[in-house]
Amino acid sequence: MIELKNLSKSFESKDGLIEAVKDTNITIKEGEIFGFIGYSGAGKSTLVRCINLLEKPTTGQVLVDNVNLTELNNKDLRKERKNIGMIFQHFNLLRSLTVFDNVAFNLKGSGLSKEEITIKVRNLLSLVGISDKENAYPSQLSGGQKQRVAIARALANDPKILLCDEATSALDPQTTGQILELLKELNEKLKLTIVVITHELDVIKKICDRVAVMENGSIVEINDVYSLFSNPKTKIAKEFVNSTSNKGKIINLLKNKPDLFGLAENDQVLDLDFIDSNASESVISKVSRDFDLDCSIIFGDVDIIKDKSLGQLIISVKGDKEDIRKAKEYLDQVNVKWELIEIWKQ
Repeated sequence: MIELKNLSKSFESKDGLIEAVKDTNITIKEGEIFGFIGYSGAGKSTLVRCINLLEKPTTGQVLVDNVNLTELNNKDLRKERKNIGMIFQHFNLLRSLTVFDNVAFNLKGSGLSKEEITIKVRNLLSLVGISDKENAYPSQLSGGQKQRVAIARALANDPKILLCDEATSALDPQTTGQILELLKELNEKLKLTIVVITHELDVIKKICDRVAVMENGSIVEINDVYSLFSNPKTKIAKEFVNSTSNKGKIINLLKNKPDLFGLAENDQVLDLDFIDSNASESVISKVSRDFDLDCSIIFGDVDIIKDKSLGQLIISVKGDKEDIRKAKEYLDQVNVKWELIEIWKQ
């Protein structure tokens, strides 16, 4: 559906050449919701603007349905862009136009009659849940309502792809959840391919099928969402995952104030992940019993990601070092991912 081949984008600045996107290769499947996540300056917004050529790549190719957009003339590019809708963080509505006219604006030159445009606009407003606001102006709308108008406008030309550039960053958590639910519904009803750009992993968790993690203009990790949360490979991915959970806060406390947890310097502290399993209690009981160890639970949680459970435990372990080593081997055998939390030099 969307294929980026050796894509790079550079900018000249007073400080020299800035490589915003570096030699990127990625394929986004038809009908999936694909996320790009990274800190500010990672290159994710520049990359998504290359998909519809709002930013022209310095090198490389952008293929949509096997059409190479980078080779098209301006007329053909405008035609292909109608297949790609886009919504932004700050909505970009025309303040002087009503909700109806903001959506109808994208249908100028479509060849539809006035009556056909009216029917289409009203159908779109109904689809995004704001039929009662067609005569309102943007200044009379909440942030969530403005984003619904922006989504309706982006869908006016029946695109196959919807690009969302930090589309929920200006919204409160409750409204963010509502907009994400709407995007999921549109993905299912219209078979839309949706590309989400965000710095919030909660957005990725709630809506995306797969995710690419970006850092310094490069994609450093691509995975399905469950795998990213259960087994992040890169340092930055681990930082994002820890930042969204209470587990991350507990780990920081353990490292900075271990005395709060009554730990002794010969204790080992393990971070455990139970992948798609609810067997955490029995595993810990077996470790304590069979290896003669004193295990104390410091933190425990279960999250549901893409209809699969991810159990998390942090435990302190007291006992003979050889027994602890054997217990770790047992955890490997039963597919419990463990990691030693370095609190002291051990």
